[in-house]
Amino acid sequence: MGLDIADVIFTVIAVLLAIPLGIVVLPIAAVALIIRWVWRRMHPKAALPAGSQPYAYLEDDASQDSVVKAVVPYVEDAVLGPHAQGVLQTFETAERRRKGIFSILEDEFSQSSLTWDKFSAPVEVAFEKVVYNAAQIANRMQAFDSKEFQRMGRIEKAGGYSDDRPEVQRLATMRSSLGEMDRIQEKNDRLLSELEKLQAELTTMAGAGYATATDEVIEEIRKLAEDTQYYV
Repeated sequence: MGLDIADVIFTVIAVLLAIPLGIVVLPIAAVALIIRWVWRRMHPKAALPAGSQPYAYLEDDASQDSVVKAVVPYVEDAVLGPHAQGVLQTFETAERRRKGIFSILEDEFSQSSLTWDKFSAPVEVAFEKVVYNAAQIANRMQAFDSKEFQRMGRIEKAGGYSDDRPEVQRLATMRSSLGEMDRIQEKNDRLLSELEKLQAELTTMAGAGYATATDEVIEEIRKLAEDTQYYV
């Protein structure tokens, strides 16, 4: 389990206390992390009920900032946390790929050249589609009732629902919604994979000349972006 913000805060406090007291830092930092670990076990992630956060429907042209604002409240949610973290990690990776690719293009080509347009256009489109996909995930997250999902899941596990109960269908619908978030995330994962391939091909091309493999990667990025365009 990696360090989170709370871990860092605990560690910093330990260091600040250790200096004036003349105490060795590492043991105190270790104790602070142990306390944090115990705190986590005593206070597990909560499941948020629907409506606990302000609902802000994201349009197709939503910005990355608006998507981040929508998903951040769910990072610690017991059910939606992995989906929220996936969106934030996707943005971080996409921006890193985008900067890397444009760094190569700036070194190799003029911005007024056709070659620049050939490579830069699909990258920008891919980035837009990543944001679009993430907005679809965020909209589904905001409408999801994690607390109710967990409650109903416990009752089902205990054998409290018969097949003809409406709760059974509702649980199926909620699970389908979670699955849909996973499928949309997979679309983003594929786009990120192709951007990584493009960056690798451009790096090779910069040192060894043009390669047809680069065209194949660009075509795959365009195809994935078009698939996203018609996604509902």
